[in-house]
Amino acid sequence: MGLLAGDILRLYVQSLRNPKHKYCVLACLEPRALLLLINSELTDYKQSQPDLMASQIEIDATSHSCLNYDSWLDCAESHYYDRDQLETEFGANRGIVVGHLSTTMQARVVDVVRRSRTLSKRDIERILGALAPPR
Repeated sequence: MGLLAGDILRLYVQSLRNPKHKYCVLACLEPRALLLLINSELTDYKQSQPDLMASQIEIDATSHSCLNYDSWLDCAESHYYDRDQLETEFGANRGIVVGHLSTTMQARVVDVVRRSRTLSKRDIERILGALAPPR
């Protein structure tokens, strides 16, 4: 089985100011891999910005055993990841997939992304196309 939208991954994310290994959610794979990052804490800046706070979803460790503690899924900003690189990493180490979003969490992501004021229209459409259930 291959990578799926909604998979929780542990990847080295180079697009960060300080590149490091992060837990993230594969929000979409086509035509480019789009990631939403999981953070252990919210920054003061995010907490002071209503549009950013509206796009932070608490993700519980009880429903997502790959997490050691409750965290925050940041739906305010997407990160592109080279799809070929991602598939190469997955082929070499299937352990990069550490879990999958619960159905409840996936529905919350769809709701938050649909109302996003920070993501591009194109990214919103791609994420909804990958995560939203067919109507």
